[in-house]
Amino acid sequence: MNITTILSESGATKIQINQYIDYQKAGNKKGQERILCRCKGIQKERLQDKRRQLSCLDYMIAKVEKSHEE
Repeated sequence: MNITTILSESGATKIQINQYIDYQKAGNKKGQERILCRCKGIQKERLQDKRRQLSCLDYMIAKVEKSHEE
């Protein structure tokens, strides 16, 4: 798997991917790290949002199941 595919699948934008490649060519490890950390931060936020959504669904499922018991 090449770096473009990996970054794309991790949610990086085309601009971020191009910037990462430019940093890589220039040997700018700090720039590469910033791009990767930014992508990771975005994914963590999305994960937290999904977890909240799942919690809401779990709550609603439990509420419906409880109403069936009564």
